[in-house]
Amino acid sequence: MTGSKLRMTGGRMFAALAILATLFALLTLGPTAWARGHVNLFMRDLARVWTPDTLIPNQDACPPSDPALTRRLAERLDLAQSDDPNILLHQGELACVQGDRARARRAWEAGAENIPPEPVASLFAAIAAFADGDIIRSSYHKAIGSYGAKRGAQEKKQSDLPAAVDWYEFSLAYAPSVSTADKLVALYRKMDQEALVEEVWQRLETSYPSDSPDYWWVIGREAEQKKDWEKAAQAYHKAATSASGADAYKFLLREGLMWRRAHEFEKAKIAYEGAIKTQPEKIGGYLGMGDTYRLEEDEEGAKRWYQKAEGLFPQDYRPPYYLGLIARAQQRYGEALSFFDQSLALKPGNSGVLYDKALTLDAMKQRQEAIATLSQAIESHS
Repeated sequence: MTGSKLRMTGGRMFAALAILATLFALLTLGPTAWARGHVNLFMRDLARVWTPDTLIPNQDACPPSDPALTRRLAERLDLAQSDDPNILLHQGELACVQGDRARARRAWEAGAENIPPEPVASLFAAIAAFADGDIIRSSYHKAIGSYGAKRGAQEKKQSDLPAAVDWYEFSLAYAPSVSTADKLVALYRKMDQEALVEEVWQRLETSYPSDSPDYWWVIGREAEQKKDWEKAAQAYHKAATSASGADAYKFLLREGLMWRRAHEFEKAKIAYEGAIKTQPEKIGGYLGMGDTYRLEEDEEGAKRWYQKAEGLFPQDYRPPYYLGLIARAQQRYGEALSFFDQSLALKPGNSGVLYDKALTLDAMKQRQEAIATLSQAIESHS
């Protein structure tokens, strides 16, 4: 009996302790759970009014949404703010869907000043500021620029060119890059806004110190746009001399291409020799040398370089392709077909190789085979 009574007493004590623990949890954690529940409801309702066009880097940012919905959002946030770890971000979102971009920007900028700063608040602050023609300082500038570039690519894919321009402009402001500038310039030209092209390169120039490789890369790209091949080549040479490794290799390849366009073949060869010395394990310099000799109409010299590339890079489809072009130019059609087939074995369905194979078959009066190969080239072309 004594053992049974003890067990009963112990059970009652455990039950009592469990009840006390539950009451303590309700008293201490209840308000937190209540507030976080309203945060979740706020986010659910926000998703109904927040669209990809709500916050964009132009004057149309933060258009007002349905007042009834935003009123409910405000009530949710008011109940949640006592335990909302992202209250400034959410206050800015509420202000934005209410159509008050200035208030939204203030809230997001306050969030961006936290330590550590809130990344999403920093991004939203940057977009809202850009809509006002301002650029804010941010430790997330590269990520912000990357986001802008991705949005620009999405808008371009959807054929909304003005929106793509806005996002690329935004990206260029926070993470200047030649890649983004090239895309922005292409869009301006497509929209017949040639006058804005020069401004893009001028802005990019001021983003880099004048002794940096990036600065000379920008000067080269700008010269290319004007078809000033000699100036472009000289700029890429300066970029290469102040860089090393993969960057120097990239600049030297570009320098060689510019000298080829300027028909300065000896200078092109010097640039490609530099590229080969810098990164002998990459094929670009060898192919560049072959292309230079071929442009000079020195087919034997070109062959030597393509054969060297083929020996060093046996899995690359390009050397046999270029050897095929030389053989075809010399009317050695059977040999050309053999090279094209080697190339296609390494990269099946390559439309360019198929097209040149079709031309070769046509020159050999094998019209049916030529038409079949040409049809295959058309089908495989993007």
